[in-house]
Amino acid sequence: MIYFKVQNREEAEDITQETYVRAIPYLQKNRVSPDKQMAFLKTVALNIIRDRWRQHQRRGTTADLEAIRNEH
Repeated sequence: MIYFKVQNREEAEDITQETYVRAIPYLQKNRVSPDKQMAFLKTVALNIIRDRWRQHQRRGTTADLEAIRNEH
């Protein structure tokens, strides 16, 4: 599911690892019922993906101001 969303193997592996790192404390403390654990993991993964997309959008594009000044 994660690879389908990001289309990059390395990024999908990173997100999978981060998903388990974030989810394990909740699962160990039995805060998530056993029948909803897979849905919980998917939700955590989707939240991580959305966070990364937001971070990427905030960065925007960069411009070389010196090159622009030299053109004018």
